[in-house]
Amino acid sequence: MNARDPIEMVEDTLSVKDAIQHLAQYYKICPEEYIVLDRAGLESKIPHRDIALCLDFGFIPLNKDSFHAIGVSYIHDDSPELTGHFPGKKILPGHWIEEKMNLTAALLTNRLMPEGKNGRTYLPMITKTHEKTFLRSISPVSIVAVMAQYLPEGQRFQVGNNVVESVSKQRPIFSASVYVNGISCAEACFSAILKPIRG
Repeated sequence: MNARDPIEMVEDTLSVKDAIQHLAQYYKICPEEYIVLDRAGLESKIPHRDIALCLDFGFIPLNKDSFHAIGVSYIHDDSPELTGHFPGKKILPGHWIEEKMNLTAALLTNRLMPEGKNGRTYLPMITKTHEKTFLRSISPVSIVAVMAQYLPEGQRFQVGNNVVESVSKQRPIFSASVYVNGISCAEACFSAILKPIRG
């Protein structure tokens, strides 16, 4: 296979082998450096379920000092995210693209507060989107890769022509970029909180 040839999808599902091959091929990701989360793994980290849990796989670095995560999903021709939107020409709606970014960033909240303060369990919740831009549409039969990272104090992230800077004493800020076959399709920067679950 040529280094830039797309993965041949035999069925309307994405296997973990396909996802790993795709990340290595287009983004030079070394799978040995990541914890791979399948559906059960994602459900253990994120409270969402179908169809709101719109990722197929998650990748978290084994290095606990690394605050980035990768989400991967396959948009097939009958993906539920496409239902009712743009029936004349199927494209992935912007709010689903944004949700994939949010969910990928949510995988990092365990790194920010791994044990849970006072033994509590926390839910990651988005509180504000600072900037977002959609650069290209995403059509069916696409493997979507989301790269999300936590922005420590003083770090900057550019979204389109705007720059967001993480400031101390504010809620954690995350950035995320969405790609298809290595081509940038969307970017966003947003704040989140860890909301304790009572009871």
